Amino acid sequence: MIKQFKRALLLFIVALLPGFCLAQIPAVQKLFPVWIGEKCGYIDEKGGLIVPYRYDSCNEFKEGFGAVLVNNKYGFINTSGQLISQMKFENYISPNFSEGVAPVTFTNEHGEKTVGYIDRSGRILQVGGVDKTYNFSDGMAKIEKNGLYGYIDKTMKIIIRPRYTLAQVFSDGLALVVGGKSQYFIDKRGKKRIDAAGIYDSFSEGLVQIRDRFGLYGFLDTNGTLVISNKLSTPSPFSQGLAASEHYGKWGYINKSGEFVIKPQFESAEDFSVDGYAVVGLNGKFGLININGEIVLSPVYDSLEWLSGLARVKTTTGSQYVNLTGKVVWASK
Repeated sequence: MIKQFKRALLLFIVALLPGFCLAQIPAVQKLFPVWIGEKCGYIDEKGGLIVPYRYDSCNEFKEGFGAVLVNNKYGFINTSGQLISQMKFENYISPNFSEGVAPVTFTNEHGEKTVGYIDRSGRILQVGGVDKTYNFSDGMAKIEKNGLYGYIDKTMKIIIRPRYTLAQVFSDGLALVVGGKSQYFIDKRGKKRIDAAGIYDSFSEGLVQIRDRFGLYGFLDTNGTLVISNKLSTPSPFSQGLAASEHYGKWGYINKSGEFVIKPQFESAEDFSVDGYAVVGLNGKFGLININGEIVLSPVYDSLEWLSGLARVKTTTGSQYVNLTGKVVWASK
């Protein structure tokens, strides 16, 4: 009883803190999209149907919300299957929540195009003077105006005006942009920091791949210093301290010293997820390994996508969801 009282008192005190709201609490449950015919719904990790098959399209859940489509209009549902707003948003290729908001476009009651974001409570945050908004990353989001790109911050104000012909997301305080004929990294004030010739990706965990004139790759840090020499073939970005890299036709994983810690043995290798799993290919099939390189799901599937909780796989019998023990929790009919 005393423990319960202390916990209730703690929650009450936290709720009084400035800026606190229930929407700031990350969702524990995650739902997974499933299809029957042309309609989709969502299941939980045990395979129980939580959201009935009533939508035309169902995106993967991000930060506790999933984008759903009906009659070419999107809305967002929570893990209880409840809509947090009207189904009024125009079709984005892949709308999802990132850093607490999701980019949206819709036509208001006056017939005017409105661009901005929806937050976890369903509130619309408008961004004026732009044609399109993109997902937030590292506290900044790319915006588009007349085919040029700039950036806003969490106040929804334009911090870097649209002037770049190409632009990537911010990561580790830097973003890769193309201005004129030059390619370089800028900081959050729009100041040029690192020349990016031979770089085609964003920073990840403080490092980014760079290609030399011989086609070999190394890694730069955020100061522009080469910390892993150009000796690698087509490495992926770092994730969970490891980066997939090819060596004589086989894929393995290197650490931040450039050393293989999971030996090259796979036909393909994807980045590690935030929960420490990666999809690998072997003998024309796909499986799942953990951060130590141990096989978690044997490579017996025609395709495999890890959705942090369940694996969506395809076999000769159709689409399935399996858990980490390989148990089928849902199968297409």
